Amino acid sequence: MFTFLRALFLKDEKKKKEITTLTKVFSTSLEEVVQREQLLINDDNDDYKIPLIVNECIQVLEENANKEGIFRVPGSQEEIDSIVKKVDSGKHVNLRQYPVNTIASVLKKYVRELPEPLLTYEKYDEWIKLSSLNNEEKERALVSNLFFDLPTVNQSLFIKLLALLHRISTRPNVQTSKMTDSNLAFIWGMNILRSKNSDLIVGDIGKVGIVMKICIREYENLQDLYDEIVKQQKDEKTAIM
Repeated sequence: MFTFLRALFLKDEKKKKEITTLTKVFSTSLEEVVQREQLLINDDNDDYKIPLIVNECIQVLEENANKEGIFRVPGSQEEIDSIVKKVDSGKHVNLRQYPVNTIASVLKKYVRELPEPLLTYEKYDEWIKLSSLNNEEKERALVSNLFFDLPTVNQSLFIKLLALLHRISTRPNVQTSKMTDSNLAFIWGMNILRSKNSDLIVGDIGKVGIVMKICIREYENLQDLYDEIVKQQKDEKTAIM
């Protein structure tokens, strides 16, 4: 009897694990989540390919871009854990019932826990070069090239994130949010740009912050570039059809 019950328990646990794997969003490949969700909702939107929970977080935060200390003041850990658990089990979460700081923390957690950093391990050294150019024209050229080389889903998430950070750190919102591009760059830098070499992490914090600040400053140019990329992809798809 014990053996039978144990077999049932193990089978149930295996089934739960399989279901969770099919619904897991956090700490999961960005591309995998986007492809899975697009299939589920039958959406082939070329404009932005980002996970649903991330899109919902950004929408709420855009509406509250003037909130003081946004991204600096952490949300409730209990609420963060609850949201993550629900999302990873495939349940819908009404984010508007949570405080803004909790939603901001959920967004940071999602990006920070991606299996590979948003700006990729492969291009880490090239991104870091931005911090030592000290020439706006050269910075603009390099950041544009690096952005262009990112995987499509990374481009989509990065540009949406930059749009939000730019909105928070420019007038009129910055007057009340008190979150400048420097503040946001320091908070977000290590969440999106990391080296596989752990020895570089502490020493490169300042450089990563500079890179992130340049990206926020160049948001509008990168948005134009992204729009061109999307248009070209649509044109190519139309030509094939």
